Amino acid sequence: MSNTNDIIGRMKVETTFGTAPSGNWNVQRIAADSLKTAMATTVSDELGGRRVKDVARTDSKVEGSLTARWSYGAQDDWLLAALMADQADTWAAAVTTALTASITLEAIASGNKLLAAGVTGLNWATAHTPGRWIRVKGFTTNGAEFRCRLVSFETTSTTNDTAVVDGITLVNESAITSGEIEQGAHINDGNTFRSWSWEREYSDIASNFRVFSGLVFGTLALSARAAGLTDITTTMLGKSEAFATSTAAGTPVAAPTNRLINGVDHVRAVLVDGTSFPMSEWGVTIQNNLRERNIFGELGPESVGIGQFNATINMNAYYANNTNLAKYLAFTDTSLAFEVLDAHGNSYILHSPSGNFTDGSAFAQGGDQDAFVPLAYASKETTLGALTMQFQAARWPV
Repeated sequence: MSNTNDIIGRMKVETTFGTAPSGNWNVQRIAADSLKTAMATTVSDELGGRRVKDVARTDSKVEGSLTARWSYGAQDDWLLAALMADQADTWAAAVTTALTASITLEAIASGNKLLAAGVTGLNWATAHTPGRWIRVKGFTTNGAEFRCRLVSFETTSTTNDTAVVDGITLVNESAITSGEIEQGAHINDGNTFRSWSWEREYSDIASNFRVFSGLVFGTLALSARAAGLTDITTTMLGKSEAFATSTAAGTPVAAPTNRLINGVDHVRAVLVDGTSFPMSEWGVTIQNNLRERNIFGELGPESVGIGQFNATINMNAYYANNTNLAKYLAFTDTSLAFEVLDAHGNSYILHSPSGNFTDGSAFAQGGDQDAFVPLAYASKETTLGALTMQFQAARWPV
């Protein structure tokens, strides 16, 4: 008999839909795996006695979910797949600018700006992109390290170039000549279809593997709690399942071993329009509205169609003022961001640049309780400069 603690999951993107890829697959850190073949059958209703004359198979597909506890680097493929990002499978590369005497950086409180100057200076528009998030290292008063979003650029000269930022409230600080500006590796919602194969090994039973192919990420839900771990659950629609006596995963690539992200130590901020608010829960659900395409003579979907991209966010805030409820009642366009920094110094930003609160309240649910404001939010497309998107993620290794 097999023990679920000994199950190993591996995954790799497919070259051809429904065909397990060659090469080395990536081991996944998972807490649960419910992928299975879902078969539809019907019994004959022919007359001629009480006995059933035939049982017919009318549909077959793979469905189910994978659940993991979020840790840096371990579920990056999941985020890429759920967003159907147009960036490369390894995410768009980070862009780093070193600060020296030639390129200095000053923090300006008025207008919340970063001024790049120095001997040669920095052209923000050439090096970086409005709408993306950067990590800044080297200041003292503003913090040795912080993340902020580039909102717009105000060029006055090649050696005097200003970026307006949000996500942090800057205070005046003199120009620094050491440190760095790093635009994080990033992905955002796109239209790139990817299918995946998943191998489940029952490692406590000799030569026992199951391979699920043609898997497409239908939903992804990431949920964080102040007193708990951060969970990621994805649901999938796929084509087929097969048994095997040897691995299809080549020489499997080990999963990252970074510590799990929890709400006590690692959630740095929940930002509403760039301002941090105290929260006890935050979660985003991504939906791709998949549909299976069935044709004659084909077992399982011949292909999978993708529908509208939706990203919704739910959060629970302590009731301290009317700021967020006022945005709900006025139906004000609002941005939301979620920032984490793990035990090793790796960090993520998840960000919806525009959307609206779709529900909100401040109920009195009984005595001896804190007053909370549960809020629901729907993201929408927005354009900032040359960048059009609905939801993005950025990451920075230590």
